[in-house]
Amino acid sequence: MKQVPGVLQPLPGRSCGDCHVCCVELEIDDPRLHKADETPCPHLLPAAGGCGIYQTRPGTCSSWFCGWRLINIAESLRPDRSKVLMIPEICEEPGYRKGGLKFAPVGGDTQSLLQAAVVDLAGRCIAAGVPIFLSCGSGPNCRRLLLNPEGEAIVRAGDLAGFVSMMEDGLRRLADAMDQDSSPVA
Repeated sequence: MKQVPGVLQPLPGRSCGDCHVCCVELEIDDPRLHKADETPCPHLLPAAGGCGIYQTRPGTCSSWFCGWRLINIAESLRPDRSKVLMIPEICEEPGYRKGGLKFAPVGGDTQSLLQAAVVDLAGRCIAAGVPIFLSCGSGPNCRRLLLNPEGEAIVRAGDLAGFVSMMEDGLRRLADAMDQDSSPVA
């Protein structure tokens, strides 16, 4: 897991609570801790309330916050509730070079990315010029797709059905890319 450069602080009063999604879903490559994505951290003790080394956890863990912790969005979008992990990410695509969010399904269930609250948030972000990615897969098979170039006109037109259809098509393209070779998704 990597933190977006700059100083990002969580919303006051918003804590992870019982959510430990990042402790399972994200890869950690830190001098003090290495784990693959979609693998529970060896220090995760959900029955005991979370991280077994919380006070001395690596800097990678202590400085990283999901999108739900950073932006004022519904409680229902907490990753363990929505089954969508929103990962802060810098977009390097021409015209979108700023901070955005990557929407990754928890446990690989891509249908979670199509729930109404997630679609609404993605559309509002795109309308505001925030880069939004859909992400599927793990490890070397992980693929992502920037929604903004295709989604901007659909969002401006207020075409919710068209936006959902575009997201469904994007998920199919991501799945096809994962099934094929390691070529990037266009």
